[in-house]
Amino acid sequence: MKLLVVMAGDDYAQPISDCVIEGGYHATTIGSSGEFLQYGKTVMLIGVENNQVQEVVTMIEKLNCHEEVEIYVIPAYDFFKTQKV
Repeated sequence: MKLLVVMAGDDYAQPISDCVIEGGYHATTIGSSGEFLQYGKTVMLIGVENNQVQEVVTMIEKLNCHEEVEIYVIPAYDFFKTQKV
């Protein structure tokens, strides 16, 4: 399992979200307003199986928004749920 973290300019967030959903995937969108992720950016979290990563990346690349989009692929096993604090 992989977690795709997609950072996109606000102008591209909706087209990317629509594309991912039409492809049968689910995405959680988080708006950014601080300096850590830069103003005017939207972050999308997309969970996919290992063999689906390239398909999703290709779908996003076909939107021709390369300069405004960064995609990070993170192994989902790096995350674990802690006990309630």
